[in-house]
Amino acid sequence: MPTPEELRVELARATTLGLVTLCRSAEKRHGLPRALMLAIASRETGCRDIVGDFGHGRGVFQIDDRFHHEWLAAHAAAAPGALPPLKAAAELAATLLAGGLDVARTRALKDEAAVKFAACAYNAGTGGALDGLRRGDPDLATTGRDYGSDVVRRMRAFRALERGEAAQQ
Repeated sequence: MPTPEELRVELARATTLGLVTLCRSAEKRHGLPRALMLAIASRETGCRDIVGDFGHGRGVFQIDDRFHHEWLAAHAAAAPGALPPLKAAAELAATLLAGGLDVARTRALKDEAAVKFAACAYNAGTGGALDGLRRGDPDLATTGRDYGSDVVRRMRAFRALERGEAAQQ
């Protein structure tokens, strides 16, 4: 988890990119909790619009070319080093997260447990999150085995920063 100062820098970067506005809009359209998408962008890239994951992750939300090649191609981002448009990437990320929340609710998960599951599904796929959940924790299949928990902590921290409070670790 980044320090509170690092999160402030990420929030400033996200604001400059227009990412905060795009995330809030997509969260509203898809019924997602406020700051969930910023927390995903923070975990994935520190809110930077980059190519990562050895060239496979594209943009702020690290859309993986191994799983979303057709989508990337449709958005002129299939070539090595290409980045998808931020607005389109935010919409895809929101759609994936909303799908994860829907699955969480079918498993009677609520509140932050549902958000954690959705974040885990974003990272490890719905099947990976479900497998982890069956074994006791949807994070068991995620990067670092803490992706969902970390995203929830970042979401809380971004909300605190937006309210002008110190981000909690």
